[in-house]
Amino acid sequence: MRSPAGVRWLFTRIHRYYQRAGRALGRGAIPGPPLSKPIIVVVPVSEVSLLTRHAISEALSISQHVIAVTVAAADPDQSTGHTGNLRSQWARWNPGVPLEVLDTQYASIAGPVVAFIDELRQHRDEQILVLIPVVRPDRLRYRLLHNHLDVVLTAALRTRTDMVVARVGMPLPLPDDGTDPSHP
Repeated sequence: MRSPAGVRWLFTRIHRYYQRAGRALGRGAIPGPPLSKPIIVVVPVSEVSLLTRHAISEALSISQHVIAVTVAAADPDQSTGHTGNLRSQWARWNPGVPLEVLDTQYASIAGPVVAFIDELRQHRDEQILVLIPVVRPDRLRYRLLHNHLDVVLTAALRTRTDMVVARVGMPLPLPDDGTDPSHP
């Protein structure tokens, strides 16, 4: 058991911390007017789908300056494979948002996205919002099967204070078509 003097010392230190934090936050003072900046919304995507449409729609409701990004293994001829198919589908869909293909030599998704955001930050003064699309299955047990991009990007961007990171969820109700073994 701690001595009363030790407990008193601990609470005094905590109280002093809160006083310093309050002064640093300007508590009790009227701040200047809010500052606004234009916003660039970066939406990581992996395919053209209803989830992508939902995320792009939400991004466009925040700002007209939206950039979709996807990460692809470095391939000198991006006209074939997944990247080529995605570019083709994007062009046919034409959501009014450019698609940036970020090349990587590694199996990293977060690294190229973070590098792209850093490049945006160097050349622009706008606020950057990374809007990560996530699937919200109606059953908890299916949530582990989705949103790996969300987990990876959130971990990579967690310590960044120069941007806003948000998730846009899309409900995924699964039709009861008899394929779920837990439902007879």
